[in-house]
Amino acid sequence: MTARATDAGLRSRKGLALSPQSFGQTMGNPIYVGKVESPDYGVSTRGNFEPLVDEATLYRAQAVLDGRVVVSGPRQRNRPDFPLRGLVRCETYGKPLTGSWSKGRNGY
Repeated sequence: MTARATDAGLRSRKGLALSPQSFGQTMGNPIYVGKVESPDYGVSTRGNFEPLVDEATLYRAQAVLDGRVVVSGPRQRNRPDFPLRGLVRCETYGKPLTGSWSKGRNGY
């Protein structure tokens, strides 16, 4: 989500790409759907300006960022570093074997 927002032109105050943390804070702000809230004064009203995003999009983004909605991308089947991953099976249990990089002192 952060990469798509950056590609669409969303930037920080300094003109830099948004960090995931600042993007999460931005998506938690109800002002982007046109709501003006001030808990100190007990005010919650619609602003007289056009919202930047619709409510469904903002609440969906908040749910994803809070971990209430699982987002999964397409499974990558073609793994050039581990070509036999998932194809070779354990003789005893019949489960597919996996592969991964090991991290040592000098990298992976």
